[in-house]
Amino acid sequence: MKKITVKYRKVYYKNVEVTLDMPDSVDDYNVQQYLNSEESLNLDEQLFDELNKIPYSEGNGIDSDDSWTDIEETEETRYELTSEDGKYITGGHL
Repeated sequence: MKKITVKYRKVYYKNVEVTLDMPDSVDDYNVQQYLNSEESLNLDEQLFDELNKIPYSEGNGIDSDDSWTDIEETEETRYELTSEDGKYITGGHL
């Protein structure tokens, strides 16, 4: 008798955001350095707290936001710096 193996793959994702105030003394183009070095922000903890509050969604999440770019990665962290009136200044991967 022959055997058939049926495989099924379904990806789920969660996307969260935290908004932080950045001191005016930090240059707009040193945001990545600021986020990576400022331990008092507890950024990882804040993100994981938000992740625990929401359910999973179907898919890989790449189309859920214009800024996601790494479809091959299992996780991605990005930042966007905006002015007080909401205008985009800069952004990138962490």
